[in-house]
Amino acid sequence: MEKQKDLSLVKKQSTFKLVIPIEVERKIRYLCQKIPNVEWSGTLFYTHEGSMEEGNLVITCKDIFVMDIGSQAYTEFDMSPDVISYMCDNTELLDMQMGLIHSHNNMAAFFSGTDTNTLKEEGRDRNHFVSLIVNNEGTYTAAITRKVKSVKTINESYSYGSFNDEEVSSAKEYTEESEVIEYYGLDITKEGVHYSFQELDKRLDEIRKKKANATPTKIVTPISVTYPRGREINAGGRPVYTPSLFKEMEDEVAKYKPAKETDGAVPFELPDISQKDVQHVLFQMLTGSIIIRDTSKIDLKKWVATMPQLFGERFGVDEAGLKDFERWADQHCEFLIFDKEPPFIEAEPERDWVSAFAMALYEELDALPKNDYIEIFKSTVEQWITQ
Repeated sequence: MEKQKDLSLVKKQSTFKLVIPIEVERKIRYLCQKIPNVEWSGTLFYTHEGSMEEGNLVITCKDIFVMDIGSQAYTEFDMSPDVISYMCDNTELLDMQMGLIHSHNNMAAFFSGTDTNTLKEEGRDRNHFVSLIVNNEGTYTAAITRKVKSVKTINESYSYGSFNDEEVSSAKEYTEESEVIEYYGLDITKEGVHYSFQELDKRLDEIRKKKANATPTKIVTPISVTYPRGREINAGGRPVYTPSLFKEMEDEVAKYKPAKETDGAVPFELPDISQKDVQHVLFQMLTGSIIIRDTSKIDLKKWVATMPQLFGERFGVDEAGLKDFERWADQHCEFLIFDKEPPFIEAEPERDWVSAFAMALYEELDALPKNDYIEIFKSTVEQWITQ
């Protein structure tokens, strides 16, 4: 058997589009609702208009057919007679192209290493391969491949000095051939999916107006009893706590860490946090490796200087690449922070511990040399610093 070529996979920029009609979107939403905790996958039926050369290619999803219910992080299937049977029952699908749709359930919708490898494997055997990734949140990403062969004709001339100072010159012509798999991100449009709740819009406007006109509130306790993803910033740039709406809870948690009432902001006070744990998590966060234990062998500032190149090669240096990195960083940081969370102790509310740990990480990140990836890590960690 002839060995298949190992072709390179190259990411390209595009203005190509993928359209999801409302009936297909309803199917996707229904499947995400019915299978929320593991990945599922299936065949994507689609049509196409326009061309890549003219930059106006439009892929339109027409139907999906579920083939597999997998695990929390993996799903795969082999083409089976079930697909042929489904197409025979829905004859309009017989003339359509087939691609892949799969879910990332509760994770972000992005092309993981497994997904890009699928683009490479399928793109090697097909003229075009379309892959659509969805998730429970309703954010999607998609790509299309093409296998490109290029032939270059090269005219080369050269000269050199030879015996008796004789000048020798010559010329030759030859060709170079190459073949790669390119893939292009698709801008996704969901047709007819619009949500409008006038009473909620009115209520949100009322809340925004009240907050815009509100006078500063006196801070009475540094204990967080509000939602975890938000915070206030005082004039010094440090996070502070705001008072609770629940008086009984304030009285109870005040026993844990009493604070003197002031007319200004109460500084954020850290519970006991292990600096060793903070350093371990910081190094694991910045390197992307969760197995690092001995941090003494890594020069952190040198590593930070290499981050733009290393992460840029993995995610891409354009806006879409930074968005992919941001989605990965959100999951990575959440795992690292909550993996360090101690068992819940009544005298030490878990949200206060997480908030304090996140604050310690944020300060370490803020002291490092700046780059786009450090700033994304800071923004990601910041969301765990509670009010």
